[in-house]
Amino acid sequence: MVVNFLDTMIRDYDKKHVPYHVSKKVLQDLTRMMAVEYAPKLRVNAVAPGLVLPPLGKDESYLERLKHTNPLQSYGSGEQIAHAVVFLLTNEFITGQCIYVDGGRNLRGAMYE
Repeated sequence: MVVNFLDTMIRDYDKKHVPYHVSKKVLQDLTRMMAVEYAPKLRVNAVAPGLVLPPLGKDESYLERLKHTNPLQSYGSGEQIAHAVVFLLTNEFITGQCIYVDGGRNLRGAMYE
């Protein structure tokens, strides 16, 4: 089983981080291709975290300031990301999928910073 880590921002355009987002979008496509190519011997999925950890040099106030940018108006934790990974590891009938752990942020479709 392979679990790739994406970023909820693969659903948006962010001109400040183009190389990062392009690499994550390519990894999303690669996840789907690998799921087909390696099935049935190997399952390949992805998790796309949203607002979970502040960037280097920022603290939790950064997360507090941006939590309004997702429908649940909160931020996540590493434990919630781990739960999604465990779910993918234990469900043997899922492959080629991406689970967004982002409070619904991927549904918004626009930058809010």
